[in-house]
Amino acid sequence: MASKILCIIDGATDEKFRISKVLKPMLKGYFKTTPWGFETESNTCIINLLGIEDVPKNSRAWFEAKGSGINLSDNDLVMRTSMVNVEDGVISSLSNRSDEINIPGYYSLGSYKGIMVLKDRAGELNDIISYPVHMHMGERLPENLGISQPLKGDDVYLIPWSPSVKPKITELNINGYAVTGIPLVKGIASAIGMKHSERKDFTGDTDTNLSAKIDMTMEMADKVDFVLLHINGTDEAGHRTSEKEKTEFRDKVIKMVNDKLMSSEHQVVVTSDHGT
Repeated sequence: MASKILCIIDGATDEKFRISKVLKPMLKGYFKTTPWGFETESNTCIINLLGIEDVPKNSRAWFEAKGSGINLSDNDLVMRTSMVNVEDGVISSLSNRSDEINIPGYYSLGSYKGIMVLKDRAGELNDIISYPVHMHMGERLPENLGISQPLKGDDVYLIPWSPSVKPKITELNINGYAVTGIPLVKGIASAIGMKHSERKDFTGDTDTNLSAKIDMTMEMADKVDFVLLHINGTDEAGHRTSEKEKTEFRDKVIKMVNDKLMSSEHQVVVTSDHGT
């Protein structure tokens, strides 16, 4: 049967990396990925691309926590965290040491990522001003940020951002499946009534098993009405400010998409959510 496939290549709307430059000639158009009044980031853009009009604000970390299997109560306040290296007061790079942190309420998501759960503090949401550190690489770390330095003796900082509370979101009335490796998309998929993949080799980075993701997408497209294929490696390479890595991975993705998805009988839309 012919199904609909939405392939989102995360973090590839930048002028240098636009996927339209390397896709097969086909009907092209533009999506407004960020609704009016929202900041441009993956959570908002992906939900919007799925056609959900009531995009919930202050929800990203909640979805990531749920997609990681973390138990939450309705009144919890949840924050994403990023670990960074700081040299001479400047944020120099991301630190892949999140597994070393031992703080109550902290859950490592691997690499530089983590989740902080503040029990029964959802009412404090509006009191928090956060600092999405990936948007400030190479800048000086603000002195009044109120962050912790959990690994004593090292210039490694744990920075919380994206304060979130339990969101309200409309379920999609569709038999759908998400092929993804990241907790954010898993959490979104579950919240809108879609099942999702659970494979360790779907890493959410440039070392993901890309061929297996494409194959699973094709397999599920024969079983369900809609498949969301989310590919995150371009975004992670962008966060590492590695232009070469991002370009090479993007081209690898596009080749597989062109060779397998675009030649199938299914209705395929290939797009990106934002730039990184």
